[in-house]
Amino acid sequence: MTLPQGVKEGLVPHPTRWPGIQSASAWLSGSMQLVGRWIDRTAFYEVERGASRRKKKVSRKWLARKELKACQSKVVLPLAPLPCTDDMSPKERRAIAHELCSSILMEHKDKIAKVRRDWKKSLCDPRKFAYQPKSAKSDIVPEVHADSKETWRLWKIEWDDWVNQYERASRRLREGITEALREFPEGCFLPTGCFCRAGP
Repeated sequence: MTLPQGVKEGLVPHPTRWPGIQSASAWLSGSMQLVGRWIDRTAFYEVERGASRRKKKVSRKWLARKELKACQSKVVLPLAPLPCTDDMSPKERRAIAHELCSSILMEHKDKIAKVRRDWKKSLCDPRKFAYQPKSAKSDIVPEVHADSKETWRLWKIEWDDWVNQYERASRRLREGITEALREFPEGCFLPTGCFCRAGP
């Protein structure tokens, strides 16, 4: 769920204040659609190229003020409701969204209190988007992150058991033993179709 986006990190005071793409406003208003602008970059490039032929120095600011509107169009993106709310009315969905939002604000009220006054200016600072790391990390990516070696060791044992149980049940199912369908570990996707037919 993207409702707590920015709030849980202490970046914005409310889910609907996130300056980027967010679905909180659509959920809370009940509109269930995102409205944005589509910029035809090919058309904008042609405008920029034509303007640079007429004028030696063309600033992006001038183009944005003069010509960018002609290369824009309004786009409406409808949002699908969560599967668990399929049988609910729009009013009920809106009520659930408001309850979730209230709980998010209560849960993260300490972080909201520490949000800077110039939070929007800081978030939209273009210098942050131009940041590039000096070098790429070459470390081995771990299978899973854990808070201690003991937790990681327990996870490794449980994961190996889960994989072994799946492989054993899969092997028995390929041999035509349909009872093996009940032997698959909890939480896995069960084989369907041709995998469930009896073998020769």
